[in-house]
Amino acid sequence: MRNARPPRHSEAMPTPEDNYRVEVWSDDGKTLVETLSRSPDFNVSLVAWHEAVRRRPGHLLIHANADRVMERLVAPGEKQQRREDFSPALRDLRHWHQMRLFCSACRKSVQLDTDQMIERFGRDAILAEIEKRFTCGCPKRRVKIEVSSKSRD
Repeated sequence: MRNARPPRHSEAMPTPEDNYRVEVWSDDGKTLVETLSRSPDFNVSLVAWHEAVRRRPGHLLIHANADRVMERLVAPGEKQQRREDFSPALRDLRHWHQMRLFCSACRKSVQLDTDQMIERFGRDAILAEIEKRFTCGCPKRRVKIEVSSKSRD
């Protein structure tokens, strides 16, 4: 029997929040533009999927479970030019939302305090603009702000 080797970073099992994803891809389907939702819950991802179809007309959307594509479509309607038009502002967040910075390259994440973010950037600050101000220490350096619901525990 062969000795099992530990998985390399790229082979590591995904964390539970990586199970269901709703993503926006480039028109040619080769480049991931934005991850709109990550959730361990199918029903939450389904709501995010329907909302993405409604809010992202003309964009190529993919609804995935781990490495399996469940749905792939170009949302009906005319494509909007600016991504920031659909990005929520800090004023849109409620007390049950939590934010975290996530680096897809090194998989690090940091919890953000909503009140501190409002104090620093103002209530009208758009999340897509705020995330441009943060970087990771890894070579890729680009991070995303992810918003999720707080657990009920």
